[in-house]
Amino acid sequence: MIAEDEMLVRMGLKHSVDWDKADMTVVADRADGLSAYTAFREYRPDLIFTDIRMPGMDGMELIRRIRETDGTCVIIILTCLEELALAREAMQLGVSRYLLKSSMSDAEIMESILQAKTQLEARHRTHADTHDPHMQIILMEEAVRGYILYRSISRKEFDAKAAEAGFEYLQTPLLMIFIEMDRVDPLEMVPSSAEDTSVARSVKDIAGEKVSTLGRHCVVQTDEHHLLLLVQNSDPWPQNPVALLQGLQVSIRNYFGMTTSISILDIRPGSEALPDGYAQCQQLLNLKYVLGTGRIICQTEVEGAGHVFREGLSSIRTALAASIVGDQGAGDTVDAVVADVKRLSIDGEVQIKHRLHALFKDVLPHLRPASIPEVVAVDHSIQASQTLDEAVVAIVNFIHENQKTGLKTRRDEIRKVLQIIDQEYMTNLTMQQMAARIGLSPNYFSSLFTQETGQHFVFYLNSIRIAKAKELLVNTRLYFYEIAEKTGFADVTYFSKLFKRETGSSPGEWRRNSIV
Repeated sequence: MIAEDEMLVRMGLKHSVDWDKADMTVVADRADGLSAYTAFREYRPDLIFTDIRMPGMDGMELIRRIRETDGTCVIIILTCLEELALAREAMQLGVSRYLLKSSMSDAEIMESILQAKTQLEARHRTHADTHDPHMQIILMEEAVRGYILYRSISRKEFDAKAAEAGFEYLQTPLLMIFIEMDRVDPLEMVPSSAEDTSVARSVKDIAGEKVSTLGRHCVVQTDEHHLLLLVQNSDPWPQNPVALLQGLQVSIRNYFGMTTSISILDIRPGSEALPDGYAQCQQLLNLKYVLGTGRIICQTEVEGAGHVFREGLSSIRTALAASIVGDQGAGDTVDAVVADVKRLSIDGEVQIKHRLHALFKDVLPHLRPASIPEVVAVDHSIQASQTLDEAVVAIVNFIHENQKTGLKTRRDEIRKVLQIIDQEYMTNLTMQQMAARIGLSPNYFSSLFTQETGQHFVFYLNSIRIAKAKELLVNTRLYFYEIAEKTGFADVTYFSKLFKRETGSSPGEWRRNSIV
């Protein structure tokens, strides 16, 4: 059924679109990624429509291979709601736009084709007249995308394009600035990214005007939420760059009502340092989860971010130590938290959230039983948090609320069962099997488990499976049926119904709402 739906979409694009209106011709139509790549190498088309989900080679791999040799063709992705996270990732590979298969109209398809035509014509005009300042800027932006973002052209080719565009300033030190627009609209509200793209273009214009006072510059829109700026380093600066960027943040907040986070890095002369510099700017911007949004982050902020991170973990340790005094095995948990405080480094937002979730999971067995909604609420707060402080507060508040009910002790048999569940939740665990493994009758085991945990065995097992499923929804690209299999649910329909009953959201809604 899926293959048939994909074929209908493909045939609709081929036969229902008025290609003559755009002065274009369809040169190839392929049903899988491998044959599509072969057709690309044969025809070298200017415009490519591709699905993300295809047999043989998926759309993401197809785009990567195309960008290895061609940084100029326009690529448009066809996607569905549950794949929008991948579509946004594809924007980093040089995709111009994505369209929702479930809602795209003929008018929207034609608009995307005409925009692609305009983009291609601008590139052709650029090569025709490289003495036009506007054309020089377009050529330089294209060169930056091909060399720094897509890695589709070599350093030598980039240097030649930069010289052709009149940007010899690359032989002097540069200031690299990476801007992220913190406001991200709900994914279902921007199926074609048209609104965000318009905002990003306006922000690009404002940023270019602001940094023009510093000297020769280039502003590149990397996707609908990010801008990359290269500015010729002056000594002395005609204006303090940090003060200028702060003014830029104020302007964007006043015009669009949103904050921006900015990383800034000094780059040594020559184009060789540009790709690594871009990667460093992205890493610096990751610190906004620890330091907070709306910041200007430079290399000197790394040590301060580490201090903030350790303080956050220390507050969890303090709350935990006060809550589990006297509980057998609690000392090991506290020691583990202390070790984390000393050991953990500043990673990306997703990695930090994963570590906090793992820490929260380790805390739970030492506390009084909490209801599934209470645990789910904390877990969701961690995943949806915009800053480290929000996630830490959610965990600490949970521990303090638990402390009010008194200390918790738990029998060794139940501790063993909880450990087995945590390690084997993906298998077909039953209450009868578990009772036999710890040498108790099923009836007594059921009564004891409920008494010690506050939940029936099946309910507790499902809560663990749902928690694991949420991690996979946020941190992987797996399809729902694959997540169901990996978390112990034999039937994806039952998994989806239970997930919505326990969390109030479908798996797709949870994934979309948890992406930051």
